[in-house]
Amino acid sequence: MKECVDEKLKQIIARNMRIGLSIDEIHDDSDLIGDFLFDSIQVLRLIADIEREFEMIVENEYLVIETLTKYSALREYIESKAC
Repeated sequence: MKECVDEKLKQIIARNMRIGLSIDEIHDDSDLIGDFLFDSIQVLRLIADIEREFEMIVENEYLVIETLTKYSALREYIESKAC
């Protein structure tokens, strides 16, 4: 299931990026804002897509910049809620 989360999450992120990168360029230490230039609207769209794709609700406590922007932290959160 973890591989499934990883692949789906990378696809969701790639769909929401303003810059054209492949999913192979998304790594555990990738920063959505710093590396992929996500703005606040893109982050909201990303959250909505994650909730829809993984049939989950991202809790308000998690919606902080420190944990939401790092790929590995986001993936681990989804794995803990969706798996």
